Amino acid sequence: MLPEIAIFGLSLALLFAVMQFILPIMGFKTQSNNYFVLTEWAATLQFVVLLVCFSCLAISFINNDFTVNYIAKQSALTLPWYYKIAACWAGHEGSLLLWICIVAFWTCMLVFFAKRMPLAFKATVLGILALMNFGFYVFLFVSSQPFSRNFVQVGLDGSDLNPILQDPGLLFHPPVLYMGYVGFAITFAIAAAGLIHNKIDQQWAIWIKPWVLLSWCSLTLGIVFGSWWAYHVLGWGGWWFWDPVENASLLPWLLATALLHILQVTKNQQQLRFICVLVAILTYIMSLLGTFLVRSGVLISVHTFATDSSRGIFLLAYLLIIATISILLLAYRYPKLCQKNSLLMISRPGLILCNSILLLVMAATVLLGTLYPLILEVLGIAKISVGMPYFNMVFIPLSIPLIFLMGLAYYSSWQGTSIKELLKSIALPLVIVCCLTTGVIIISPKTDSVIIYLGVGLGIWVIISSFVYLFKHSNIKLRLPITLAHLGVGITAIGISITSHYSQTLDTIIDVGEQVKLGNKTVEFVTLESMKSDNYRILQGTFKYNKKHYIYPQRRKYDVSQQITGQMGIKSGIFADVYIVLGEQVDQGWAIRMYYKPLIRWIWFGGILMFLGGMLSLVNLIYNKLRLETKL
Repeated sequence: MLPEIAIFGLSLALLFAVMQFILPIMGFKTQSNNYFVLTEWAATLQFVVLLVCFSCLAISFINNDFTVNYIAKQSALTLPWYYKIAACWAGHEGSLLLWICIVAFWTCMLVFFAKRMPLAFKATVLGILALMNFGFYVFLFVSSQPFSRNFVQVGLDGSDLNPILQDPGLLFHPPVLYMGYVGFAITFAIAAAGLIHNKIDQQWAIWIKPWVLLSWCSLTLGIVFGSWWAYHVLGWGGWWFWDPVENASLLPWLLATALLHILQVTKNQQQLRFICVLVAILTYIMSLLGTFLVRSGVLISVHTFATDSSRGIFLLAYLLIIATISILLLAYRYPKLCQKNSLLMISRPGLILCNSILLLVMAATVLLGTLYPLILEVLGIAKISVGMPYFNMVFIPLSIPLIFLMGLAYYSSWQGTSIKELLKSIALPLVIVCCLTTGVIIISPKTDSVIIYLGVGLGIWVIISSFVYLFKHSNIKLRLPITLAHLGVGITAIGISITSHYSQTLDTIIDVGEQVKLGNKTVEFVTLESMKSDNYRILQGTFKYNKKHYIYPQRRKYDVSQQITGQMGIKSGIFADVYIVLGEQVDQGWAIRMYYKPLIRWIWFGGILMFLGGMLSLVNLIYNKLRLETKL
């Protein structure tokens, strides 16, 4: 019964989406605000109905309704209840429903919180969002129905959730990542509405910034969760592999980061309006591109959802339609958006602009490396792979001036700073940076890599500059969000530099009772024991590291699928992780892989600081807005 209620609810939500698109048009034709108010009601009711539909799916999972094809593929009787809820978005159909629900959620939030946005402008934004969501409704009904039934399956157990996905990361990573991806639909709609109404000005920048910031925070946290999930589940001891699907989340993040900084210049100086709108549009287009890569079947990856080429054709057509219409609209408004800019390069706006351009170039290089092999394969020219060497070669050289200019901007003013004043301001911080970096060189093992020390030095440079900026002025509350975010960049840069260069790997074969050396520490294989969990059997090894720390890697065999996976044993620390993978049994013992990962947690800690900085900035925006409304 619940699936039928959900199907009816989806049809009703589609009707509300159509109303949400048509009502603003009627309002502009009749010059009546009543239609604009009804548009808000349609958007709110659409979200309520979709929430009921998603709840029906979750309850059907918990009730083990295997007559629903999607549930039969993604669940099993023995699957724990919390993974049954997470399985709602573990496959293509459910994750698409989640996508539509989040679009409706953000739309509803716009209705309730964008109070100072003119009613006609808001109605235009809501109409654009309805049209965008309409395409996903069609996609869901035509080829991605999550509630289709097959009563032949009555009494059968499900196929079980992919063992790799049976991890707490599935509970958090996809929803948070989607909140970021989908949130850029709001910024896209505000940008498009600004072009339609010919209103890309300071007020527009104020309207769009909170939504860019909120989406950026969600995407940042989602990427951090994803990196941590891959680290402790996949068994390779890494935090980023430059997988095309990983790049698909990095692209909108780089563009959104650039957009936040360009908005800062636009808001204060009424400049760069064209590039601001262009980046807002491209950010959402990159989110759609990521959706296409994940769901089209053009990639073979642990991250992908689907292999149906017809779905890929639909998504590609949808992406091209959105991109073409938005670019044509932007080209139409180009003469009115462009104006001569007179930014001083040695000023905070000038340095912010330089960094924004670097971010855009970085995004372009990632996009090229991601799509180039796919284009060659589609054209039948060649099958090639573009991996880590390419991305490191192009990304690192661009990151160096980016991080340096990030710190340099703190010592410049909005009006401009002379070279003499700038050199005087940065002299002492640079001396401190050089001394600390020299200390790292002295205490660390000898190496001929300059990049490692350059990365550490730049990280220290940003950290010191951030603290100088924080305590240099009296309004610490206003500067704390920016400081936290940039501190996160510095800490992440140090973590990446140290981890990438000083990590150690040991592949060995040992048996219970034997010892090996990992670096200058001893690792002892203490015991091996069998256990049973809810839906899998466990073979767990106990390892003693440095004579005092115990690490417990596992091999799991799942009851339904009979798949065998590894659960890594990790001793986590502020300064280093020890990471052990229990492999297969061989004649001489057990195949073991061990990693020593110095400062790897600094990467994720830096990402969390970036997220917290963004959220504090959002709180400041809301607080200032409420204070202004109270005064009015």
